[in-house]
Amino acid sequence: MVPRISPPADSERQRMWNTMRQLKRWDTADLEATADVSKNHAQRFVMALVEAQYVVLVTPAGRGRNGPRAIYRLVRNTGPVAPRITEQGILDNNLVSPYSLPPHKRVTKHGHAFLKALRELVDAVSQGPNSKALRAALQQGRDVLHAYEEDA
Repeated sequence: MVPRISPPADSERQRMWNTMRQLKRWDTADLEATADVSKNHAQRFVMALVEAQYVVLVTPAGRGRNGPRAIYRLVRNTGPVAPRITEQGILDNNLVSPYSLPPHKRVTKHGHAFLKALRELVDAVSQGPNSKALRAALQQGRDVLHAYEEDA
């Protein structure tokens, strides 16, 4: 089980998440005002959640500075704790396992296992083409690929 780590109740990310969960539709100005965050911070958080498919764009922004603002809606309300943006994707402590970014940016459990197997394979190659380490590394790589194919 993944340990659940809650951000401070008054963190900027948590305040924005609370606003998104309470309002049906909102824009980044709503987040700025209710969560007391900068425009840049609100936009970065929203864009990360859009990319991870937690939030959808309902109405695109109009032209010009005084045109209508982009309106968004939360479509993946997973619970009270705000998701965290990481280099690997979205870490959502409301879920048992992290929900990552779309496939082209996803690092999965298989990705980590594959990278580990690849590192071991590279190390084993340096020991010679017929080494026991090379055979073991190749088998580990096959096992990772097999697990990935079963999940896909």
